[in-house]
Amino acid sequence: IQGDRLLVAGGRRPFTDKLGLENAGVTVDDRGRVPVNHDFQTNVSSIYAIGDVIPGIMLAHKAEEEAVVCVERIMGIGAHVNYDAIPDVVYTEPEIAAVGKTEKQLKEAGIPYKKGKFPYSANGRAKALNATKGFVKILAHEQTDRILGAQIIGTRAGDLIAELAVAVEFGAASEDIARSSHAHPTLAEIVKEAALAVDNRTLNMRDATGVLMASGRPHRHMASSVHRSWWHLEQGCGLARSHPAHSFRNVGGCGLIP
Repeated sequence: IQGDRLLVAGGRRPFTDKLGLENAGVTVDDRGRVPVNHDFQTNVSSIYAIGDVIPGIMLAHKAEEEAVVCVERIMGIGAHVNYDAIPDVVYTEPEIAAVGKTEKQLKEAGIPYKKGKFPYSANGRAKALNATKGFVKILAHEQTDRILGAQIIGTRAGDLIAELAVAVEFGAASEDIARSSHAHPTLAEIVKEAALAVDNRTLNMRDATGVLMASGRPHRHMASSVHRSWWHLEQGCGLARSHPAHSFRNVGGCGLIP
């Protein structure tokens, strides 16, 4: 990697030392953070804290969600913050974005998972923008297909991660994204293709011989039109989804089950 400048970020800390918290009787931990309970209430019952002054990642949108939930709970409205669905974005070039769990975290927790990965280089809009470096990766539970996490490196990653954050929040499956129409040509199609790659059935990536590829392997099912292929195969062969596993069952006997 070549560059003109090197920026070293040694970490951040909350600026709580000049807030006069000690005068109000509010305690802080050894790092200057304000401990709170699930209602964001400090040790002083009439004082609440959210955002960068409490433990957790320091993100403006995370603080915004905490502020809303804090006020709602004060008003007696049941609400909570799903921290797994809070996206994290690094505004570099290319951008880096993530939501939910990483592969390392899933492995350490012993959670079985499958992944789909799709490169910017196989996307038409990325080519038009001359922004073909990067990828979208989606991690889904091996049995239920529920999306557990996602990572993106590439142009507009901070915008693309929003769709996946919603998916994590609603407990969506990778197939839910794969079966949702994405406008063409857009970078959002990379997210759809990554979701399709979870099940090894990408639509728009070929190898040097012209064979459709899925996660680096030849596609198992072919059709004359890439964009019509799966719809015709499913309709013609009587394939239907079985919820909640979001898998296919073959009711037509043609043996094209992914």
